[in-house]
Amino acid sequence: MHIAVCDDEKLYRNKIKNYLEEYITLYPEMSIVEFSCGEDLINAYDDEQKIDFLFLDIEMKEINGIDTAQEIKKEIII
Repeated sequence: MHIAVCDDEKLYRNKIKNYLEEYITLYPEMSIVEFSCGEDLINAYDDEQKIDFLFLDIEMKEINGIDTAQEIKKEIII
């Protein structure tokens, strides 16, 4: 399972990542990748890379979470 965490505030990214890391020790097939902005998330993945679960902040500076989700949906990366 591939999990992405996208939030422009490092504090919140770290909190989510820390919670998830507790489960990674139980499920080694899980992986977590983090992004500080929606644009990085969109650019990092293509159709061959799958994201199974996404934590996405709605209020971000460059591109907000709603627009990020719409772009992801267009690219079919989830």
